[in-house]
Amino acid sequence: MAELLAKDIMTKKVITISKDATLAELAKLLIKNKISGVPIVDKREELVGIVTEADLIIKESNLPFPLSFSFAFLESYESYTKSTKE
Repeated sequence: MAELLAKDIMTKKVITISKDATLAELAKLLIKNKISGVPIVDKREELVGIVTEADLIIKESNLPFPLSFSFAFLESYESYTKSTKE
């Protein structure tokens, strides 16, 4: 059996978001599409970065130290906004 390649499991219809989107818009997009990360694009639709659920959770939790591994997931926009206000 041949070894699997990245192209064999990659997402072909990529969902992106503008670099000018708010974190709330980003969180809603991740939750709505049940994805854990999204490429960030500029006005020319060129890739400028990637943001993941973990990035959002770490940024909004104001932890005094970086997490090396996490099982935290965004379950709903409401729980995300509630947790970031606490």
